[in-house]
Amino acid sequence: MTTEEVALDSLAAIKTAITQTKTSIELENRRHDTAIMNLNVQLANQERLYQNGLSGFDLSRIKIAEDVLSFEMPEIFDPKEEDMLGVIEDAILWFSGNMNKIRFSLDEYRYGVKNYDRFRNQRSDHWYNSCPRHGSLTFTLGLRDRRAELTEDQRNAAIYYLEMFKTGNLKATASKSVRY
Repeated sequence: MTTEEVALDSLAAIKTAITQTKTSIELENRRHDTAIMNLNVQLANQERLYQNGLSGFDLSRIKIAEDVLSFEMPEIFDPKEEDMLGVIEDAILWFSGNMNKIRFSLDEYRYGVKNYDRFRNQRSDHWYNSCPRHGSLTFTLGLRDRRAELTEDQRNAAIYYLEMFKTGNLKATASKSVRY
């Protein structure tokens, strides 16, 4: 008799083994699903960067900007949407140092757009770690590390990225879960 056969000599032991095996299968499936999801995200990012490179965008500036910026956005960004465009424009002004032309500082607030009831694409800026009382954010732009002192290269890269993004030609990265 094997160890497994000795251990499974009663109905209770067999039922316990079945439950443990099912739990192990569920855990393995979740681990596998997470690994596949991460690989798909990695592949999508590589394909996006490849397309941006083929389109003639400066990949080193894109990398710098994506280390600075944090996005949540719809699948399709419409640069004609006034409030979404306003978010981009205000961020460009902030990065270029024109603080007197914008309402809130990007190192204190995330810029965003929300949908509420029948009203779509309403401008909705919020402190980090907060969200609107009503409606849901559909597009936000913030800093990955709002406490970091940005270099001139980082500011210039962010301006370049946002200007290219605004045209609708740059394929931007987006984090689906935004850290407020």
